[in-house]
Amino acid sequence: SSRRAAHNSQAGLAALVASAVACVVLQAGLGFAAGAMLWVAWLELGKDAIEACGATTAMSIAVVAGAIMWQAHDLFDEEGESRDQLVRLWAAARALMAGNSTGGN
Repeated sequence: SSRRAAHNSQAGLAALVASAVACVVLQAGLGFAAGAMLWVAWLELGKDAIEACGATTAMSIAVVAGAIMWQAHDLFDEEGESRDQLVRLWAAARALMAGNSTGGN
C-alpha cells in the first residue's frame, strides 16, 4: 500500500513537471508565432498597403481595423448582448470603409 502511494506521488510529480514544462514551451511558441505575425503584418503587408493606397489611407484603415478587433475582443469576453453590439460595430465599420474607399489619401 505504501509502495503504491509512493508510485502515485511520483507519477503525480512527473505529471506536474511535464505540465509546467509544456506550459512554458507553449507560451514561448505562441510568443514566437505572435512576433512572426507582427513582423509579416507590419513590415511586409504594411509596405504593400502603403504602396497601393498611400500612407494616410493605409494607416487610417489599420487604426480602424485595430479598434474594431479590440472592441470585438471585449464583446466576446462578455455574455448576453454581445452579438447585437458586434452587428452594430460591423455595420459602422462597413460604412466607414465605404466612405474611406472614395476619399483617396
